[in-house]
Amino acid sequence: MITGTVPPSTLQAAPETYEARSEQRKTIAEAISETREVYFGGRFQAVPIYWRDRLPPQQAFGGPCIVEESGSTSVITPRFRGHVDAWGNIVLNAGKT
Repeated sequence: MITGTVPPSTLQAAPETYEARSEQRKTIAEAISETREVYFGGRFQAVPIYWRDRLPPQQAFGGPCIVEESGSTSVITPRFRGHVDAWGNIVLNAGKT
């Protein structure tokens, strides 16, 4: 058995929530970077392209849409609705078909 002392933790406090950092983002419309023609449901349709960092917390958006960020792209199909929670996660819920 080895015994000894453990140095104090160097963990930092948790960062601010996404909600607290996003005071300047007020509406979902401000997050739209452009619209594009995208093929859903057997036809092309104009869908909003949201820039991920601009999505305001707790405001709903619905598919079809596309959410872009520097490391990924999320395609939200027509029957889904979503919102960004207080920590910046995109939360999606399937609607009725």
